[in-house]
Amino acid sequence: MMKITPYLLLLILLITACKDTEKRDFSKRPDTLKLDYAANRDMFIILSILPDSLVTHYNWARNERGNMYDSERELGYAIDSTGNLQNIVKFQNDYIELKKNDISFSLRAYQIGDGEYIILSKEKTPDTTLFKGFQVYKNTSLQVPLEEAIGRYKNNFYKDATNQACLDDLNLKESDFEFDITEPNKLFIEIKTPEKKAKKDCLNGTYQTMFFSDKVGPFNLESVK
Repeated sequence: MMKITPYLLLLILLITACKDTEKRDFSKRPDTLKLDYAANRDMFIILSILPDSLVTHYNWARNERGNMYDSERELGYAIDSTGNLQNIVKFQNDYIELKKNDISFSLRAYQIGDGEYIILSKEKTPDTTLFKGFQVYKNTSLQVPLEEAIGRYKNNFYKDATNQACLDDLNLKESDFEFDITEPNKLFIEIKTPEKKAKKDCLNGTYQTMFFSDKVGPFNLESVK
């Protein structure tokens, strides 16, 4: 057995100290951020799975989000070469919000089974709003039409969804709506186009609240006002 002399012990301590210092310094680089992996594990996994189409107006590809997940899990801090993590407003296990210059991005995860989620994302610029739906199952993901993700929300606004005259007159499109996913287990949808909001004869209301339930739904109508 090798005898540990005072000189050898000192050398070991110096090497350990150098490694600790290197790790601490590296973890303070601008492209790193310490997040709570244990509390937000599901969100890290979800981000690493969602496709490149998740974000449109700036660079946050799937492989970069995967690298972020790997570094947080293995090193204890997230490495993000895009700099997007420096713009975090919120990072939670079921919700994230980023703001980069004049672009905001938010994402809400709704769990419907073991490793199975419906994902809603909102990306807003001064000129446009993109609202997208995704399905995640285990280690696969797919972008899906919005009505496949949340149901036929447009019909809920009509007094009579079979009235063809109203359907033709209003001709509601995704761009006519404002979506709000900031509250857990809720989805708020508002008709934002003024001339369409004014057509009271055809509408139940202009502001819809849906609630999420993994037991029935998953998205169900709560109210239209």
